[in-house]
Amino acid sequence: MTTVAWDGKTLASDSQATASDSVCTLREQKIFYPRDNEIWMVNGEKILAVGYAGDCGAEFEVQDLMLEGLTYKSTFNPESSFGALAVAGEGRAWIVSKDTDKTHAAISLQQDPYAMGSGGTIARAAMLCGKNAIEAVRITIEMDVYSGGRVQSFTTSAEAQNIKQD
Repeated sequence: MTTVAWDGKTLASDSQATASDSVCTLREQKIFYPRDNEIWMVNGEKILAVGYAGDCGAEFEVQDLMLEGLTYKSTFNPESSFGALAVAGEGRAWIVSKDTDKTHAAISLQQDPYAMGSGGTIARAAMLCGKNAIEAVRITIEMDVYSGGRVQSFTTSAEAQNIKQD
């Protein structure tokens, strides 16, 4: 359970990993980006970074499929359930979501602020009230028992295309 938020410029997430009713760690990486020699693609568009909510391990399957060029035709392992926000650039992110027992994901372009995971509704409400993605995740950490730890973020600006932790 997690919170991943996108405000159109910044992707942010919490860093708490939870299994059932137990906190496993407060240092879980939830935002990933391609290595220097990799190009990730969703529906033919290059991906700069991706944030995940859902089953642990699903992020690696998504990354492998993005290396091949992820589309609605891509086939997934049916065991996992996840949501991902794949950032293509300022104002452009792809929502990739898949339920358990399904072998294909729903993929849609998101141009407005969006959030997913157990704290997604709280984070979206915070962004609708004028908070940015980082602030929205901080607020969510205070209110959602399944979100916690430090905020991880990725910014799309040309000067700062990187991941950081506060």
